[in-house]
Amino acid sequence: MVITLCLAEEEQRKLRLLGLLPISGNGSTAGRSCLPAVQMALNDINAREDILADYHLTYKWTDSKCSFGTPVNRMFEAFYNDPPYVMLLGDGCSVGSEATAQVSHLWNLTQLSYGSPSPILSNRNRFPYFFRIGTPDQKMNLARIALIREFGWKKVATIHQALEFFSVNHAISCFKKGIQGRSLWSKDSLGFAGWYSINFWRENLDEVDCTKEEMEEAGEGAFFTGPIFKNPIEERGVAYLTEYPKTLDMFTYQDSDINDIIFDCMSRTNITGVSGRIVLSTEVDPNRILKIERIQGGKRHFVGMYRQDKDPSYFDWIEGAILWKDGIIPRDSTLILEKEKDIPPYLSSDVIIFWARHFLKCGLFVFNVVYRDNSSVVMSPFPGKTSTGVL
Repeated sequence: MVITLCLAEEEQRKLRLLGLLPISGNGSTAGRSCLPAVQMALNDINAREDILADYHLTYKWTDSKCSFGTPVNRMFEAFYNDPPYVMLLGDGCSVGSEATAQVSHLWNLTQLSYGSPSPILSNRNRFPYFFRIGTPDQKMNLARIALIREFGWKKVATIHQALEFFSVNHAISCFKKGIQGRSLWSKDSLGFAGWYSINFWRENLDEVDCTKEEMEEAGEGAFFTGPIFKNPIEERGVAYLTEYPKTLDMFTYQDSDINDIIFDCMSRTNITGVSGRIVLSTEVDPNRILKIERIQGGKRHFVGMYRQDKDPSYFDWIEGAILWKDGIIPRDSTLILEKEKDIPPYLSSDVIIFWARHFLKCGLFVFNVVYRDNSSVVMSPFPGKTSTGVL
């Protein structure tokens, strides 16, 4: 989703929002669900006299198709055909945000995305004026690693698509935290699941070689980490307003003064929203509350939160929510015990006789080969033959 604040030239000094929503691309429909939230926000702001009192907010949107080229094309069209925009919001898809955020700063525009979890967008040098509310995967890794340590585990295996987006991110995170990574096929491993549907282990079973019972057994006890979309803590947000030295209608793409103020305000944002506390900084990535779920009794259960929005971070577990099998926290790998065991005498005697006969045969063969030219050996009798035989 790309939404931009735009100044109109009418006397009523309207501010328009342009939304590029990922509705049809790559099967994404997230953008359509954002339209009601955008409209509610605009209605709330327009109804208040203490926020942008001299302006009225409206919006229009178009489908970004969750692609690389479409949002850039729509953005350029808006920049050159519409009155100046003072801020850019979106895209919801990482590919769209990567495409727009690496060039939008050339127009002195601060950009905010409500999604876009790609680790690539954490590069402040490449995306100097970019912020996001969505939790990137490397922030979730902090919760996953903390979860491993919480239960005393030191080994982990990850299942992911063979893309650098996943492999590098997971490998670096585990290496930095001293966690031992292992192959998926190793028995000494602990796996975490990620972007799956609610009952993924029960779906499309005709496409796998496992039975329903086997999938149930494999899925039982799996942990999930992910962003929270509705704040589980009862708290209300407070709007903090800032006076600007210039009015919004004075903004131009060549003048960075107003954008510097917007960027500074964004980097000091610390508010409570519908999905919980939102803390933005110059590091791009927000510190958000992460939810912890676990498969228990064939269903996913919410068992706690990782309060990454607090310093230091900590787990906020729901008392009694985690049900360990037999009340014991499972090991992170196979336990190997070495134990000496005596061989029964009747087995050892058979083995000794077998090897004695084997070595005797080998010795006799070597003796015949070494002394094959000795006349006594040549003329030695063999069973069933006369002494005139030749070896």
